[in-house]
Amino acid sequence: MDKKKIVVIGNGMAGARVVEEILGRVPGRFDFVMFGAEPYGNY
Repeated sequence: MDKKKIVVIGNGMAGARVVEEILGRVPGRFDFVMFGAEPYGNY
């Protein structure tokens, strides 16, 4: 089965936390793409 894609708008802490939570619950089920205007990655 093909992985579904999840697009996250905003590369802040909230967006990163959502991705972490989904990966923790259903690892390997989705592909993620994140878009954000932040010049640096999360800390």
